[in-house]
Amino acid sequence: MPPPENSVARGARAEDIIHVLRDRVALLPGARDRDNRPIVFVPAKENSAQINPDHLRNLLLYLYEVTSDDVKENGFVFVIDMRKGTTWNVVKPVLKCLQEFFPGTVTAVLIIKPDNFWEKHKTSVSTGKYKFDIQMISIDNLTKYMDAGQIVREFGGSLFYDHEDWLDLRVDIEKLVWRSSEILRHFEKYSTLMSSSDIPVDVVKAEEAISKHQKLQSLIASLSVEGVEADVEQLKKRIFNECEYLPVSSNGSILHSTSNPDLSSIFPHLVQLTKTLARTRAEISCQWELKKQDLDQCYQMKLFEKDAESAYQWIRARCNQLSHSFTITGNSESDTDRLLTEHKDLTNGVDKYEISYNHVMDVGRRLHKLQLEQRNRLLKLTFNVHQKCNLFLKNYGNWIENVGVDPSLVMDKSHDELNAFLEEHDSFEQVFENVYSEAYADATQLSKMMKKIYGENVGSAQSYKQLLELIQRITHAKRNLHSIWKSRRESIHYRMSSAIFSSDMRSVIDWLEQHGEPFLRRKIAIGQDRVSATSLSVNHENFRNVAMNTYRNANQLFTMAAELKNAGEVNEEETTQALLELRRKIDSFRKKVDMRTNLLFIASNFFLHYDEIMAWYCKMDDRLASLSVVPESVEECERNKEKLQSENDGTLQAFARVIAEANQLHAALQQQRVVLNVDNSEAIRHVENLARNIENRQAAEKDRWSSQRIYLNAACKVAVFLRDCSEIRRQLMSWSEDLKGLKHSVSNKADVVMHYHRQNTESVRSV
Repeated sequence: MPPPENSVARGARAEDIIHVLRDRVALLPGARDRDNRPIVFVPAKENSAQINPDHLRNLLLYLYEVTSDDVKENGFVFVIDMRKGTTWNVVKPVLKCLQEFFPGTVTAVLIIKPDNFWEKHKTSVSTGKYKFDIQMISIDNLTKYMDAGQIVREFGGSLFYDHEDWLDLRVDIEKLVWRSSEILRHFEKYSTLMSSSDIPVDVVKAEEAISKHQKLQSLIASLSVEGVEADVEQLKKRIFNECEYLPVSSNGSILHSTSNPDLSSIFPHLVQLTKTLARTRAEISCQWELKKQDLDQCYQMKLFEKDAESAYQWIRARCNQLSHSFTITGNSESDTDRLLTEHKDLTNGVDKYEISYNHVMDVGRRLHKLQLEQRNRLLKLTFNVHQKCNLFLKNYGNWIENVGVDPSLVMDKSHDELNAFLEEHDSFEQVFENVYSEAYADATQLSKMMKKIYGENVGSAQSYKQLLELIQRITHAKRNLHSIWKSRRESIHYRMSSAIFSSDMRSVIDWLEQHGEPFLRRKIAIGQDRVSATSLSVNHENFRNVAMNTYRNANQLFTMAAELKNAGEVNEEETTQALLELRRKIDSFRKKVDMRTNLLFIASNFFLHYDEIMAWYCKMDDRLASLSVVPESVEECERNKEKLQSENDGTLQAFARVIAEANQLHAALQQQRVVLNVDNSEAIRHVENLARNIENRQAAEKDRWSSQRIYLNAACKVAVFLRDCSEIRRQLMSWSEDLKGLKHSVSNKADVVMHYHRQNTESVRSV
């Protein structure tokens, strides 16, 4: 009884990498994208410390192991956050480990753009060398790839995820599985111990075997299956009731949460594990009871053998004594009296021992009766085996000539008729399986009984060899019958799959022609502003989700067609042409859907930037008033000139970008007109009017720039003039103070004073 197949049984344990898991290097919240692929989130790291490659490899291997098995084959999506200062040196080892060690298929890696320009540049340059698709996106565009309810909060979504709770659950689940596996190993050990024990050879050995067997019962009872069942129930409540009390977001709404599918997928395995434990314990208990009966019977037999041997020896001794002294009558009266007394004692002893003798005989008769009953059960079971095996082999001749439904008789039948034939075919299998199961079950029971009776010598018993031959005959016949039945069922199933394929092919094409294409031709508007464009984008996203189902149905049809062609159940040439036509329609439809997605994206950006640049122009209208005021300092004037030039350059760049977006939107609308053959002239005129408004405002603004530069140049000259006037006034005041001090100068210093006076005069004139 091996342990169950799960991540724990395969060796991966959370406790082995608990330190890495607690660091939140990668998160597996149970999220799925729109293609039902599991999502792994790698949060941003504010520090630039690199992760140990071995720890990272073990972490990714563990996350793969604990992901639900039913979605692993869909591939994995990794979302890596490079905000908050996360560097390329931190992300690079993650991508390298994904490429070299991750056992699953990585279908996409979405990197949230870093804040730093150089990190963004390094990342975009270095991501082209990996075998999986890597895209750099903004945090707002993450909802294009997955629903907001499947994105954890720190990545801008509404999925509630508590990493510590997840980690505690994983540890508890793995501890429970390991404990259950340990109980199963003990059960297997005890079962082997009971089945391999030797048959006691005497009473002492039988008593020792019974004592050991009683202790084994205590060991079996100490393995608490009820405790495991209670822990499984607790885990069930924790897994499925984790969203009963959810926190509230900052805007007052309840955060989105569902039970983690990767955690909830383990619950059926846990339930199956508890059932295995309960079933195994019941089998062990039954085995213990049967073994106890065998040991008790063996003890009774050995005790009987001992008592019978003792009785035999006692009777033999008395008989020998009687025979030896039978003719001795004594030589005198006293001697004869002594012999008579001894004979009376012997007679009394025989009478008393008769009770023990009768007890031994009763035990012998009872044991003999048990053997007779066992023999009776053996013969009855053997009779049932022969009867049921003969019934199966007798019917086999009729069954093999007409195995269920002949596929050649169900050609060109409808789906409902094929389904009825399939049910009839399955009912035939149920008939011969039931007869075989009854015969095989009785034969297996008889085999166990013979092994118990014959012991180690069962292989040499002729009756056991005959039983094995009979089992082989019915097993071979059943396999042959089932092989033909299975082959015919596959043929009928392929017939039905072919009918379903044709019906589904028509349904997909009808949806494309009657719903998908007309919807795209009706919904051609791009809105009048950003709000209406965003609303249209939301509606289109809902339509894309519906279209995804059609894509999936088409992919299933391609897979089904390959199986049908390999089975030879369809016309290969016609099917290939039909698939090519379907592929062409799907590709054309997908191209149109993507074209509208891109159109609405361009329109939303253009309307947003239109509002921004028009608001900027309004702000520029108020700039002239501030330019007419002359600043007090020349430095501030220079700063105003630099600011004016910078704002003008920025305005030119913004104008060029918005006009480019207008031209891009105009080209997309022209493409829409040609591809869908629709009249979208109103939307084109609206875009042209908006572009014309921008051009007119830009032309008017550009005309004012020369006068604004004149204002600033004049302001700079006035500021320089005011600065020079202030300097002249300061020097004149200083000269005046110097002249006042010269009034009392002596005559012998007049030449020196005159020299300094001339210098001051020249300085003032030079200003």
